[in-house]
Amino acid sequence: MIYRFVVSHLAATTACLLLCSSYLAARVSDLVLQSHSRVTRLGMSFFHSKAFWAAPVACIALGGSLVIPSFLELVRTGATYEHWSRFIAMSVLFSVAFILIVTWILNYALSLLVERNAYLRKQQP
Repeated sequence: MIYRFVVSHLAATTACLLLCSSYLAARVSDLVLQSHSRVTRLGMSFFHSKAFWAAPVACIALGGSLVIPSFLELVRTGATYEHWSRFIAMSVLFSVAFILIVTWILNYALSLLVERNAYLRKQQP
């Protein structure tokens, strides 16, 4: 059973990483070509919305809630008896949250580049 969980962990993390990297690649491509693809518009609506932060916060809260009983038991008794699947699920949720946060940071940096580019274009005669 552990093999299925480990492979599922890898698949979920890879899917999130590929989705975020494809959005960032489309964003860079649009920046260079000065166009707006459908992928970029869709991603921007997610990464620029106020609801974006609900996804990483929910992943961290849910992942933490899966292992907090184990942590409390470890503090009380010095041992833990939670099932290993909770830790793998927590790891997936934390990984997805961190990938989303890093993607948001890179997206923000690209937004600054777009603004700088627009400013420099205005300054040229």
